[in-house]
Amino acid sequence: MCIRDRIKKDSFEVEKVKHNEKILALEIEDIQAKIQQIRRLKVKKELQIAIQGLKKAKENRERKKTAEGEKKDQIDRLIQATNARLATIEKKEMAVRKEIDHLMKENEHFRRKDVTLR
Repeated sequence: MCIRDRIKKDSFEVEKVKHNEKILALEIEDIQAKIQQIRRLKVKKELQIAIQGLKKAKENRERKKTAEGEKKDQIDRLIQATNARLATIEKKEMAVRKEIDHLMKENEHFRRKDVTLR
């Protein structure tokens, strides 16, 4: 009986060890699954960061294009305003020259009168 008891006890221990082995195998699978999840999350986060970087770069390019367009428009408006001012100045210059010519002729006329009156 002693051998039978020992065999039963040993077989019970063997079953217990097998059961513990299955539990450990399942725990290993669980840990490996968690590791895969973490890796996927890491990749997702890296992709999100990369995508955000690309979006920011695109937004910066669009802002630059908009700013450049606004600057070009501003330059065009300044050129138009300058041309308008130059045209106004030229008109005023012509008017002043005409008035000077008129005054010079009038002055010459008065000098002749002065000469004839003396």
